[in-house]
Amino acid sequence: MPEQRVVTRFAPSPTGYLHVGGARTALYAWLWSRKHGGEFHLRIEDTDRQRFMADAEEQIKDSLQWLGLDWDGPILRQSERLEKYRLYAEQLIKDGHAYVSDESPEETKALKEQWRNTAAKNGQPLRYRGRDRDLSYEPGRHVHFRWPDEPKRMVITYFEHPRKPWKVSVDPKAAPSAFEDFVLVKSDGYPTYNFAHIIDDKETGVTAVIRGDEFTSSLNKYYALYDALGWGRERPAFYHVPTILGPDKAKLSKRHGAADVRDYRAAGYLPEALANFVALIGWNPGGDREVFLDLKELMEVFDLSGVQRSPGVFDEEKLRWLNGEHIKALGVEALFRRAVAAGFWTVGDAAYDERVLGMSAERIRTLAELKGIREGYFYHRPKVTRKRLVGSENPQTVGVWLERVLRDLSGLPDVDWNAQRIENVLNDLRNELDLEPKQLYPVLRIAATDADRTPPLWDLFETLGKEETVARLDAAQSLVA
Repeated sequence: MPEQRVVTRFAPSPTGYLHVGGARTALYAWLWSRKHGGEFHLRIEDTDRQRFMADAEEQIKDSLQWLGLDWDGPILRQSERLEKYRLYAEQLIKDGHAYVSDESPEETKALKEQWRNTAAKNGQPLRYRGRDRDLSYEPGRHVHFRWPDEPKRMVITYFEHPRKPWKVSVDPKAAPSAFEDFVLVKSDGYPTYNFAHIIDDKETGVTAVIRGDEFTSSLNKYYALYDALGWGRERPAFYHVPTILGPDKAKLSKRHGAADVRDYRAAGYLPEALANFVALIGWNPGGDREVFLDLKELMEVFDLSGVQRSPGVFDEEKLRWLNGEHIKALGVEALFRRAVAAGFWTVGDAAYDERVLGMSAERIRTLAELKGIREGYFYHRPKVTRKRLVGSENPQTVGVWLERVLRDLSGLPDVDWNAQRIENVLNDLRNELDLEPKQLYPVLRIAATDADRTPPLWDLFETLGKEETVARLDAAQSLVA
């Protein structure tokens, strides 16, 4: 248990919806704070006005709530705190840790090219035009952080777990680009991420920053800013989680298919299954256990020391398997409620619904598959064609098989219409006709459902009921009579 109260945050940018990588970051931060009785805050970092999406914040919040991730206190929006950032920027300017510049994009490009050819070779930081011009801070001008003329090598702790520290040396001679006089406030008056998040973390008491490893290359800038602001001894611990890769080992994106939480919700995945799945990408709980049925079970075993450094691969087939395991664990009543709420099931006859769902739960991987079952062979008679029914068999032979099945099943008393008795009847008939299961059963499956795959025929027929089963087989038999 950490000695201080744990305060974490999730700080998405409303330039898109909640990607599964962001969902994992939010989940880790939520688990870590909740495990230790701390706080989890939501911050909207909406300072990129060019890529801002008006509905992104609501979609992000909705996805977080669907996953079961609640937050403490009001939501902080950076666009509502511009005056706060301006005051900090002016203080840094006054203390000599920042300066104002007014270079154009073209001048910036030329300056960087010049720097690469000269100062960078000597490990000197990149300066901007306003460095020695004593410009005032006003609209249309940038505010830059001021590195020392000869910055020193910095030792950065990228992963601050006491049992698993990861320290990296950043040397200006070897990596001069890491010591660029980076922008704190843009010409439009909005702060950059590099500046605003440090102020927000400090003022909200964040003790642990959990984020993607793409931010590791900027950590020396954050250390320098904390020192310049006088908060060097109050820095939070930084934890960086590995990149999520697609099957082709490239960074996961839309081209790999569904990439944000909304897509998986629409595809019929359960929120606890998706959380279970993303938690395991880049984190090892120890042991062989993979199924965690809810956030509480995850929270009990979650520890940041189990976060790995190497990237994890998004395995869609494993997600489908995990979702199937979660569906099995729901029970029929809960499955019914979930399917109806998600729009994958329409309420009909309660007893029949329960039988169908009870039989389907063991076999489906997503709730979306229930919609096909609901609208398919369990609730509507199929339109079977003669060609599909016969397949590669002789039509007369198929007619004989169906005639014999109808005779034997029709003779089964109503009170004995159950899966075991139906299975016995079909097996006895198959033996009598000297048929393999792969000969007879596909014909019966097509005849009753027009589907290539179904639950076992005896379970299927029991659920359909004697009257409906006989009616469907009789309609199919008429095609080859």
